[in-house]
Amino acid sequence: MSYLLDIEDNCNFPWSVGLNDLESFLITLKRKKNHKEEFKEFLLAREKLQGRVFCYDELELCAYFLFDRQNFLKICDRKETFHSSPDMNNFFDLLYDVGFGFKDELDLEMKIKKRNSTAASFIGYNVDVDPSAGHIDPSNELVSQSN
Repeated sequence: MSYLLDIEDNCNFPWSVGLNDLESFLITLKRKKNHKEEFKEFLLAREKLQGRVFCYDELELCAYFLFDRQNFLKICDRKETFHSSPDMNNFFDLLYDVGFGFKDELDLEMKIKKRNSTAASFIGYNVDVDPSAGHIDPSNELVSQSN
């Protein structure tokens, strides 16, 4: 991005993220009680990584923030280059496969039919819940165990 924008040395770059990745992160983060404050915390920490992070996509960093927040914040405060692990965003792949859990989610019935119990338990879904029958997954705070 530094080749595309003319920004002075003492100014910060804007956060550049794909729309689908942003939506996935915000939907997941919204399940948290203090989602607005946590999003702000993520953005302020992520800003510190600009110019010294190598990652496949931004969801890797979002997953680090959700699942290993203290370490993520420490990494952001350091000065050395950070190489994230491409498998960190597997959490979001699992959500695509089993469903994010919102009311009018596209293809939710198909996702429920093929819902993998291992994937569902990893992200905190109750496999016996059937949203198409009007049931709500009680694990709305599916990432809360990680804090």
